[in-house]
Amino acid sequence: EDWEIKLINQICTPSNARINPLITTNNYKCIELEHLSQGTGQLLGFADSNQLKSQKTVFKIGDVLFGKLRPYLKKYYFPEFEGVCTTEIWVLNASSDVVNKWLYFTVQSDRFLEIANQSTGTKMPRAEWPIVGKALIPFPPTETEQTAIANALSDADALIQSLTRLIAKKR
Repeated sequence: EDWEIKLINQICTPSNARINPLITTNNYKCIELEHLSQGTGQLLGFADSNQLKSQKTVFKIGDVLFGKLRPYLKKYYFPEFEGVCTTEIWVLNASSDVVNKWLYFTVQSDRFLEIANQSTGTKMPRAEWPIVGKALIPFPPTETEQTAIANALSDADALIQSLTRLIAKKR
């Protein structure tokens, strides 16, 4: 009852911070779409940016990554390191009143994915920020409530991962 309804672009914006690996001398962990598992938020690996040639988007610890190319594949990640990623991944920066971990779980929601899948292109559909950013989403107004939600969902994810490992071990 006390939640607000906000535009998605009021709670986050995609980063435009880019680097060109051909120009920079720094080497970063680089996440490409194939490094993100479908629907789990798990990182499968990464590349070294100095081995790549195309422009990359910079991300920080706690930014939210969301694969905008073929959004129906549900590729998202919450990085615990700084690095770069393909420009086919949105690096979402949370607004000052938004808890990053809550935003991470929000991009996994059916509502967000439904909006992101209103994309352009048939062979290689891409989510478009002008469409996604103008969509409405329920928003818990306090950081305390956002944190509580994020913690509960993190605990559930940890339990699922633990059970998955146990099943694999039993097999």
